[in-house]
Amino acid sequence: MKNTHFRKAGCLIFLLIGLSVNGFAQRGSWTVKTGAYSSRQRQQNILTIPAVLDSTDALIKDNYAGGYGRATLNVMALYDLLLTSRVAMQVGVGYRQKGFKSEATYLQDKGYAVLLPPRTVQDNLFHYASSELSFQFRTAPRRTVGYFRLGQRLDYLMDFKSAFWGDDYGYFTQFDYNVFSSIGVEYALGKKLFQTTAGEGSSSSVFSRPTVLFIEIEGTPLLFNISKTRFPTIPLAQLVDQQGKPLPVPIMRVEKIVRNTGFGVVVGLRF
Repeated sequence: MKNTHFRKAGCLIFLLIGLSVNGFAQRGSWTVKTGAYSSRQRQQNILTIPAVLDSTDALIKDNYAGGYGRATLNVMALYDLLLTSRVAMQVGVGYRQKGFKSEATYLQDKGYAVLLPPRTVQDNLFHYASSELSFQFRTAPRRTVGYFRLGQRLDYLMDFKSAFWGDDYGYFTQFDYNVFSSIGVEYALGKKLFQTTAGEGSSSSVFSRPTVLFIEIEGTPLLFNISKTRFPTIPLAQLVDQQGKPLPVPIMRVEKIVRNTGFGVVVGLRF
């Protein structure tokens, strides 16, 4: 399954690069970038209890924070348009992973999460087709340029494997909307990739511009809710001890609030 996603992403990138050569060579620059992240899935309003309850000593948390960070990656092909000498716009598509490591399992029929045995961690990975729009605010033009980037993403869920959710993602939207920001530095290389022979092309062509290498530190904050409310099917959470006696916890309808987040490093080439 993973190889299939990588092949799709690779074909998409090569297609976009080909389009840039034929249709957009005079109007901007193209970028290929990849990122490595530590991803989490923050879940609020989800009760978390131990696997075995005791009426005299029951650990109950009012939300499950999404376990531990999981290594994920993305690969994107984007088009860059220089609006001014210090502001650029970037738009593109690609493949993105999101996920987390969980130490609990959500019980769909109970409406709460049960902690796994100590030192037990399970994997959760989600595959997205990703679209991205961002604006880059740069320092004074020179060979080395520092910048700040602010953008937004709309991602489409293609596939997933989740131990926490039991591979039942029916409570969540197919689309995931996020904003992100990053700080970075770019460096114009001395040698130009895909350079044409002397006399061909124009000075505005992407083939005559220096190839730029860049690196960014990026973060995705906890701003947008990717869950969809299903009140008729969300169960009542009534906790009981080992003898079946109700615990002194209010009976409540647990509405899940789920947000994907991540922090990582992005590297790429603009040419």
